Amino acid sequence: MKSILHICTLDKFIPDFISFSRKHLSSYEQLYITYNTYKKYPYDLKDDAKHIDNKFFRYLKINYELYKKDVVLIHGLFDPYLMLLLFIQPWLLKKCRWLVWGGDVYHLHKLYEGKHSLKKYIREFVIKHMGYIVTSIDGDYEAVKNLYHAQGKRIDLFAYPAALFQELTPEKNESKSIKIMVGNSADSSNNHAEVFHYLAQKKLSNVEIIVPLSYGVQSYKESTIKLGFKLFGDSFKPLTNFINYDDYLKILSSLDIIIFNHDRQQAMSTARVALGMGKKVCMKQGLSSSAHFDKLGIKTFKLSDLELTPYFSESSKNIEVIKTVYSVEQLINNLDILYSNS
Repeated sequence: MKSILHICTLDKFIPDFISFSRKHLSSYEQLYITYNTYKKYPYDLKDDAKHIDNKFFRYLKINYELYKKDVVLIHGLFDPYLMLLLFIQPWLLKKCRWLVWGGDVYHLHKLYEGKHSLKKYIREFVIKHMGYIVTSIDGDYEAVKNLYHAQGKRIDLFAYPAALFQELTPEKNESKSIKIMVGNSADSSNNHAEVFHYLAQKKLSNVEIIVPLSYGVQSYKESTIKLGFKLFGDSFKPLTNFINYDDYLKILSSLDIIIFNHDRQQAMSTARVALGMGKKVCMKQGLSSSAHFDKLGIKTFKLSDLELTPYFSESSKNIEVIKTVYSVEQLINNLDILYSNS
């Protein structure tokens, strides 16, 4: 059985992923190396996991394990030091499998666009020669090929428990108001202002505008909160503190409408879970995310056509598709393929 190295910048997806993989893929020899924000995203540190914040010892350990392990899984390609290690040892790239997160394709490309720097050159070289690109979203794989001329083989699957179908009893909406969630973070890519002004023009009554802002850019968070209260008053409900996943699911189950107004693929796991709850999900059309759901036969809405009522005829079909495609059994099979595929 192959040995697996996971290299993970800690984020909200990672603790549940580690727990799931330990439980269901225990036949593989696995090592998880994590770093950054352990206090925010803690997990059980067993013998198969090392959390290393000291940079010198972190990359010393990573470099050692890059040679020792059969398969290397890179969870989000954001780390310039990791890319430098792979750049100076390109023969290691053939065993590396990059799990695409979205921001590591679009945001970082935009950041370096039009610039000439060593960091940009290293990043482009590493992505071009990466052994495998892991994504279930056609548009993201096409973007990696078009933007970075990637030559790696695609592994077409989803890999995180955050995307799984959730069998939940919807929270009762005692207030009887329409609950609308806008965006998923305090990042300008959410385009909150455009949505806020659109909703304000509707002159809605008996509505709650719920906006997750627990992570992102502080200045953008402050300006978003200011605009939200200006337009909606007490109907505006910013979520500024970190929310654990179970509580976040409860919030999702209480919602009527979720609006993601991103200009690129983002919040896919939340969108999948919400669609699996039968929620009305709005997102910009023509993106890799909306195209992915179209391919699965799942109904989403665009902002200009959105009716601000929770009911739509395709809700039951959406639930059934998500339940089938994003099941625990499918995820176990996906990870088995990911760990063993060569």
